[in-house]
Parts: sequence; structure tokens; C-alpha cells
Amino acid sequence: MKLEIDISQFNFQKNLLGGQSFTWIKEDEKFVGITKNKIIFLEPTKSGFKCETYPQDDDTIFIQKYFRLNENYDQIIENFKHDPFFLQANQQIPGIRLLNQEIEVVIFSFILATAKNVNSIKKCVLNLIDKLGEKITIKSKTYRLFPTTEAIAKVPIEVLLETGAGFRAKYLKSTAQRLLNDNFDFEIESEEKVKQYLLSLDGIGPKVADCIMLFGLAYDHRNPIDVWGYRILEKWYKQKNNKKYEDHQTWFRDYFGEKAGWAGHVLFEYARENPNLLK
Repeated sequence: MKLEIDISQFNFQKNLLGGQSFTWIKEDEKFVGITKNKIIFLEPTKSGFKCETYPQDDDTIFIQKYFRLNENYDQIIENFKHDPFFLQANQQIPGIRLLNQEIEVVIFSFILATAKNVNSIKKCVLNLIDKLGEKITIKSKTYRLFPTTEAIAKVPIEVLLETGAGFRAKYLKSTAQRLLNDNFDFEIESEEKVKQYLLSLDGIGPKVADCIMLFGLAYDHRNPIDVWGYRILEKWYKQKNNKKYEDHQTWFRDYFGEKAGWAGHVLFEYARENPNLLK
């Protein structure tokens, strides 16, 4: 299928290989995405991108939701133009938008993200997929889907350690077991209950919970604050680091509005690309 989108509104490199998803790889001119049930092939074109999904062909509904193509990108960006740092960031790396990934994929990916940089996280996540993901053959080439929660829950801890997860391996296993046993419905519960439940899972603190809520559940007003986030708040916005995490959240939301997570992610990618600006 071919999808028309203003190419300036979709930064393939940052959206697929940046800090919000760790299940995409680059193969020649195509980007390959790994989800629970699908392999996605994405190829940039002059007017948007060409997309293939397997095993179900042309799953347009899934693609529209995953890439949030129904969002009014220009309107979202307009909300942040009062901020000079955002304007600089968006000018240098335009087209950053948020994905809506499957909740289990985001939970396990960001448990592995604790105290790791983006490249290390990606390596660990891909190792997990390689160890436990179901095989799928596409045009004579074998890929693997993202592991099921059941597979992660039942596998010996030694196998999880082989992914490079380290101390996070026990968190993967215990969280998978909790998800199976609790049958918590992330789609219908309130934001407060979702946040509380996530924080009750092993390996998930406030920042990881916000990553999960932003990138997996589209709570767009939440802005995960990590080391980069604290540096941004202190250096650019003169916010003191002795505030509580939720106080920083409140300030960011008050300043950027209900789509604060979009602004925060653009600033995060801009800061990673220009670390000297935070010195």
C-alpha cells in the first residue's frame, strides 16, 4: 500500500530508529518494523511512504493507528511555537511524531531501557526478539516477531540473561507473569489506575511508566523525564532539579499544553543530537 503524507512531517530516522521504539532496523533503503503479530516494511517515497505488512497484507487500519496518521501534525506543532528552543529543534530535525506501539512491546522494551543508551537498548531488545520471537518467513527470508508475554514469562531466567538484560532479566520475567495473571486492561482503566499499576510492576519507575503511557497508550500530555530531560529543564528552562518528578511533569504540561509529550520528545532528540548545547 502507498500512503500519502507530507514527507517533511515524517522523520524516518528519528521516528523509527530514535528513542521511542527499539524494534526497527534498516535494510538497504527500507525500514523493517517488528511487532507482536506483524512485520512491517516501510520505504520512503517522494510523496510519503510505501508500506507492506505480513502476514496480513495491507493492514491499513493497523498502520494508521501505529503511525498516528490521523493526527493533525501542523496543529500540534503550532501549539509549541511560543518556545524558542522548540523552534530551533523542529527546524533542525523536523517531522518527529509519536508512534502508538503495542503496550506489551513498549513495557518490555522500556524495562530493558533502564540505565542504558539508545544503541544498547536496541541491541538488547533485538536479542530478546532473536531468542524468543516466533519465526515468520517473508520472501525466503526469516524474521522473528516480538516475543509473546507467555514466552517471556515461561522461559528460564538464564535465557533472558543471554540477551544482555543483566539485572533487568528478573524484571522481564516477573512483569510478564504479572501481566498474565492480572489481566489488567490498559485501554479502559483511568489514567491514575494505569500509572499506579505500571509502578507496581518490577523494573518500572516514574520515567519508564511515562514512556509506556506516552509511546504505548497515547497519553500525550505526559513527558518522560530522564537524564536528558533534567538537563533540558535546568539549562534551557531554568528549572531546579530539586523538584519532585511530578512537579516537573506539571510544569512541562502547563507550559506546553495537552500535547506536551510531543514537544518533550522533539527536545529529547534535539538534545541527543546536540549535547554541547546543554553544557
